[in-house]
Amino acid sequence: MGHMADEAHKAERWREAAEDGDPEAMYAVGFYLESRDPEQSKRWWMQAAEHGSGPACYALGLRSREANDPVATRRWWLQGAELEYPPSMVALANELWEEDQALALNWLQRAIALGYARAMYWLGRRLHDEDPEAARRWWLLGADQADPASMSALGNDLWDEDRVSARRWLEQAGDLGYSYAMTSLAYKLDPYQLPLVTRKADRRDAHRWLERAAELGDPWAQTELAGRMTRFDPFARRKPPERHDPARELLAQAAIQGDTAAMFALARMTSTHEPDRSWRWFEEAASAGNAEAMVVVGLQYSFREPERARYLFDQAVHLGVPFPFRFSVRVMRAVIWSGDFWTWLFPSRTQTPELIPLKTPRVPVFISASINGMWLVARYVADRLRDYHHRRASSSAAKR
Repeated sequence: MGHMADEAHKAERWREAAEDGDPEAMYAVGFYLESRDPEQSKRWWMQAAEHGSGPACYALGLRSREANDPVATRRWWLQGAELEYPPSMVALANELWEEDQALALNWLQRAIALGYARAMYWLGRRLHDEDPEAARRWWLLGADQADPASMSALGNDLWDEDRVSARRWLEQAGDLGYSYAMTSLAYKLDPYQLPLVTRKADRRDAHRWLERAAELGDPWAQTELAGRMTRFDPFARRKPPERHDPARELLAQAAIQGDTAAMFALARMTSTHEPDRSWRWFEEAASAGNAEAMVVVGLQYSFREPERARYLFDQAVHLGVPFPFRFSVRVMRAVIWSGDFWTWLFPSRTQTPELIPLKTPRVPVFISASINGMWLVARYVADRLRDYHHRRASSSAAKR
């Protein structure tokens, strides 16, 4: 309560200064109101921008990008860049890179001239494909100025050549609270998650870095940590929900942030004991672009709404679900997770599409999965053959 009272008192003082025309106070009031009253927050930021506040221009650019308004986004970031606010310069450079690299490079160099280390990271990232050595030089300069993004990029780039130096850079970035470096280091230390392959000390360090990143709210770390908690438990979905509260909580936090892998994993975990909730997460993951969730949802509709199912399967293939070998296996697993063959085959006319109870005989489900899997593989092979013949025909026509 005391902390909230202090914040309210500070906000009142900022408001008084803002009403007297102080642009920095206007920005501070907008920042305080951002989660409480977004519209009032935006109005204060616009007033601050009119009075020459670079941070307000940058914040308005971010708000416009969230609203899918690229014209306003660029306008606000250009205004902030002209006020020599380095984050606006970098954001504008990234926005312009594909269209006008010379202009984008100019903005990055101007931000670097002002001592903004994050601009060094972005310049290195943009140059890496064409000139890796130049990229490393910029990242090293940024790392020397304690920029965690530059440290992380340098560590990742050096990993295959000099693992000791690379690990040192990643650990330094992690110690500065950069969650991407933490998750990257965890993956590199224990990529296979197999006790006989990875050293015990590396597994322990990887778990520690994952926990730190998850505490900071990194959705990938939360999903990965939850997966490691349940990975070697084949009966995880059969156990009561309270047995997996830590993993479930981590997945819920990541799913709320929009992580589709977390949505899919949470749907699987809740499928036995909370089928309605599970189905909602399957559908949300599919809507957000998770290919495996699309397979599950598509299979649910494969007999009731075949056109919708076919669309979902095509989208899953487009997103890169492995074909043709592993996909049929995934289809079988997906059906076992989420459906009953007989309910699909003979649905009630009054029944609306919903998650079908999972306590069903496995033999008919396996047969259903096999039929669906073979049909999808056959479609894939037919499509590839058609493409092959089309390319051959086009090539023959070109030679003539």
